[in-house]
Amino acid sequence: DVATMAAEASSTPPRTAPKSPAVDASTPTAGSVLAKSVKFVQNAFWSFLPRRKVVVRAMLLAAIAVAPFFFILMIAKPLIVLPVCATAAAIGYALNLHVEVRRQLRWMLRMSARGPVVWGYVRLERGAIWCLRKIVGERLDAEPLAPSRLWCASSSPTAVMIKWTPQLTSKLTAEVYELQVTVARSPSDLAREADLVRDDDEPHIPALEWHQVSASIRASQFSLGGLTPGAWYKARARACNSKGSSGWASCAFATKQVAIDGGGSGEGYTWTQPEEGEKGALHVRVPLPKGTRARQLQVSARVHQLQISLDGRDLVRGDFFGTIRPDETEWEVIDQSELRLTIFKDATAKAPYWPSLLKGHPEVDISHMKRPNPLEDASSNELSEMMSKILSGGND
Repeated sequence: DVATMAAEASSTPPRTAPKSPAVDASTPTAGSVLAKSVKFVQNAFWSFLPRRKVVVRAMLLAAIAVAPFFFILMIAKPLIVLPVCATAAAIGYALNLHVEVRRQLRWMLRMSARGPVVWGYVRLERGAIWCLRKIVGERLDAEPLAPSRLWCASSSPTAVMIKWTPQLTSKLTAEVYELQVTVARSPSDLAREADLVRDDDEPHIPALEWHQVSASIRASQFSLGGLTPGAWYKARARACNSKGSSGWASCAFATKQVAIDGGGSGEGYTWTQPEEGEKGALHVRVPLPKGTRARQLQVSARVHQLQISLDGRDLVRGDFFGTIRPDETEWEVIDQSELRLTIFKDATAKAPYWPSLLKGHPEVDISHMKRPNPLEDASSNELSEMMSKILSGGND
């Protein structure tokens, strides 16, 4: 009956579509194998070709080799050569070859300067100039120009290296340089270290007593010795030949101070740094008027800057040569006549010793101060602990 047929239909499980077999993603297909094969062939093909810079370099060398024939052909057939050159230039610009061409030209110039061709050319040019001067003499000289720059390249307590940049009007001109030196009147002359002085009389620094160092220097540098440690000097140089002398180029400099307990003196203070490296303390002493009390002072020691004021007037101000730990800074007034500061350098600083307390202030010679070795003062127990830490770190 109808009820029995409905019950049988409800008890029959529904039919499902057959499942397609699962495809493993790791299994290579024919398309992927073909793509990998094509890519491998392409990489192999391009690997046999030279690199881009090698191709450009070869093209430049070939262009240099055929340059004479190219100019002859341009004169003979300009209507053919010029369009071809324009087309080649447009193609090179489209392929961005002009950047590589400039790079390879700079490389060729550098290599040529070191090669035998340029070396021989320079020697030949010098020989020709020497012969011309022997024959013609001083008539080849031109009016000399002042050096474009004069500076102190290196300094020690008793010697400095003075260098300058010559300005030659002609390669045929023979010039010598005159160097003079004097004691600077004040430390403020250091601010004009790179200033050029063209006036022989120097009206802004009157009545300077200049001492002749040499009047026949052929090089563009001179080692000046016999100086006083920690003193300010001013040097000037000019070019001279048979046509006369140029204007002066000058600079101011200071010799380094001899380090006393690792430190020296600045304008209004003295300082020391014991040989304890970056963990050592800086001790600063500032003389004060008699009867000065602590409440009259304003002392600010920040990470990079130091400022000491008395009743609103700056006694010492500037940027530290390195960085410090400002939270550990201590200061006190001794006998109401001297301020003493204890400043601790930052242990992460790269320089264990400072050549000066503040940037731009007189420097001390720290070349004799050796970098501290943490193993020298360590006891046997400390060394064993350090070795155990190193070994345990390596095992981990």
